[in-house]
Amino acid sequence: MKKLTATALALAMYAAAAFGQQGGSTADRTAKAAQAKMAAKRVPAAAGTELPADAVKMQEGVYKAKDAKGKTWIYSRTPFGWTKTDESNFKEAAHASEVPSIRAIGVEGDKVKFERDSPFGKSVWTKAISDLAPDEKAAYELKLNAKNEK
Repeated sequence: MKKLTATALALAMYAAAAFGQQGGSTADRTAKAAQAKMAAKRVPAAAGTELPADAVKMQEGVYKAKDAKGKTWIYSRTPFGWTKTDESNFKEAAHASEVPSIRAIGVEGDKVKFERDSPFGKSVWTKAISDLAPDEKAAYELKLNAKNEK
């Protein structure tokens, strides 16, 4: 039974390969012609997608430059090339990322209860005040300030 199955499988693979060689030559020529036609119609990349010569490095992979109209743009290196962002939008995005993702939700004696959203739901943990990491300490101080304002 195994020999019959192996033989049938080999025959099917041979037939598929033979069919692909027979019909593929015309299809290959058609595909190559279509690719050549598209290459002839290609338009150069839009202006501004390349890093300007006068760009100033802000950090690794991030540069700042002004265009001819005096508008400041931030250029960021991605795996797909350079992206160009208006400076005000870049500052807003940077400020949004500064908002702590960790929230202090309770203080019990010398322990603080924290919460953070994660892809798997809320993550909750408790830590001693003396053992807090910098981001946890910032969340704890926000909680204290909010409590004092009330």
